[in-house]
Amino acid sequence: MQRFIKFPLYTLFIFFVSGWLTFAFAQERILDYQTDVTVLEDGTLLVTETIQVQAQGQQIKRGIYRDIPTTYDNADGSRHHVDFILTDVTRDGQPENFHTKAQANGTRIYIGNQNVILPTARYTYQIRYQMKRMIQFGDSTDELFFNVIGTGFVFPIDRAKARIQLPENAIISDSIAYTGRQGSREHNANLSPINSHTIEVESSQPLSPYEGISLAVAWNKGVISEPTLADKLRWAWKDGMLILIAIAGFAATGLYLYFAWSKVGRDPSKDTIIARFTPPKDLSPAACQLILDRKYRPRGMAAALTNMVAKEYLSIEQSSKRVFTLTRIKESADLSPGEAILAARLFPSLNSKLTLNRTYNPSLKSATAAFKAKLNNEYGRTNFSTNRQYAIFGAFIAFVPLLAMILLSNNIEAVASSIFTIVATFILGQSVRKAVTQRSRPLILNILTNGVPVLFIIVMLNSFQQFGFFESAAAVAMITYSFCTTALLGLFTWLLEAPTVAGQKLVEQIEGFKLYLSVAEKDRLNFQHPPEMTLGLFEEYLPYAIALGVENEWGMAFESTLSNTELTTASASRSRFGGSRRALAMSTVVASQLESTIASASTPPSSSSSSGFSSSGSSGGGGGGGGGGGW
Repeated sequence: MQRFIKFPLYTLFIFFVSGWLTFAFAQERILDYQTDVTVLEDGTLLVTETIQVQAQGQQIKRGIYRDIPTTYDNADGSRHHVDFILTDVTRDGQPENFHTKAQANGTRIYIGNQNVILPTARYTYQIRYQMKRMIQFGDSTDELFFNVIGTGFVFPIDRAKARIQLPENAIISDSIAYTGRQGSREHNANLSPINSHTIEVESSQPLSPYEGISLAVAWNKGVISEPTLADKLRWAWKDGMLILIAIAGFAATGLYLYFAWSKVGRDPSKDTIIARFTPPKDLSPAACQLILDRKYRPRGMAAALTNMVAKEYLSIEQSSKRVFTLTRIKESADLSPGEAILAARLFPSLNSKLTLNRTYNPSLKSATAAFKAKLNNEYGRTNFSTNRQYAIFGAFIAFVPLLAMILLSNNIEAVASSIFTIVATFILGQSVRKAVTQRSRPLILNILTNGVPVLFIIVMLNSFQQFGFFESAAAVAMITYSFCTTALLGLFTWLLEAPTVAGQKLVEQIEGFKLYLSVAEKDRLNFQHPPEMTLGLFEEYLPYAIALGVENEWGMAFESTLSNTELTTASASRSRFGGSRRALAMSTVVASQLESTIASASTPPSSSSSSGFSSSGSSGGGGGGGGGGGW
């Protein structure tokens, strides 16, 4: 019985150990990696990579892929592009299917057939390609610093070996090899000169995933032809193409927008503004606001409702700081077309009530949209033009160079950064515009509220910096271009808005009336025959003062005209707002609160190729290299 128990335990142990060993040795890996580099006299590198892999159907299912870097960031922030030509791909000595895909800084070669799954076996792949612009020309020697085994392979490499062969008249004067992960300065490799112009390097130990070998070789000058002036100009054009495109694109966009503004965006000549004692004929307060500001603002609605109170069509009660109740008290009145829409939608029958607070009201939003559309149709198109089509075409002009830079750089980080920059610049522009133009809240609240998007932008920019999205020259060029052109488009979108000749005449009349409403009482003495300030006149013009943003000044003028006794004893029966004090409060405090309440209630919630002999030399620090894996 005891012998029976020991036998199966021993057998199980042997089975477990043999199974573990089988799994360990059957792991997908690169069994042998050899790189042969032949340097031609014109500086072209002929590279042959022979890669033997163990495929187990885990990652290597159809074949392998190989990443070849072709773009490098230099220490000065510029970019260095090398020429890459793929000439031949085989598997086990036979031509093999392959296709390439552009990467952020180079090319990925997929070797294998999409529709063919490989059986478990060993396979030997051979890749032949050419590279140019890899030689570094010095004062006394020339040099090649090449990643003969890249640091981007996901598999371990059992044996790694490489050879660099120079032209026969070259004499190698110095050489050094770095091994390990990217940036490592270890030297776990054996260098073996074959002759005066050929050298081999072999790793002294297996390479773990993401470990490679970089080999630097220096030789006498005059062996490799140095680039001509034409070559340097062509390379400079290629390396600086993104910057040149950015400069040309910004210049083209700016010139077009300037000429468009000169043609259609200049305001007609202005006459001297003189005070007017009456509003322009047949213009409601809301119409005056729209024409002067060239767009609808919430104070236009506040002015319209106040005007309906002044016409004794509505009554207004304030139960708390930002809670108002409007009640229809009259069957009909002489309402403007816009005010008639508000009456029909918000006050359909006598004694209809509308309570306004800072809670979203769908009915008010719908009425606001109809009111705004009516004003735009009636006064907007005939009195001023946004000339938006010119801004849209300017955006198209700006987008074409950006698209060219995206296609040329093929850098996903740069593209993401550019999109973010465009959105961030737009948000920042809107925040600045709101902070400057909003009057319904204190300035400090505007700054804090509109500072939130700015804070968000700063945090996101810092995050992008941490991830290295702004380190490449392509990203810097595209981000700068995106910011400058977006800001330029935002500026000219505003500048292109212009009144028509007829609209300019109305603007001058409205500004003249605004001048009369906004001056202090002592300055009214300079006017010739101004109308007498009365309670009736004050209440009639109060909606216009609200629409034009001078309700405080108009209220102060009224208050300084009447004595305190007159303000207190003025008959409420003669006031549309329930007395002089109520009318004065409507101008100095209530109007801004009403505007803010309306706005709230109608808005839904809502890698460098440096010298291998310098102090910066390291594994993965040369040209070529890259990595690979299975697919």
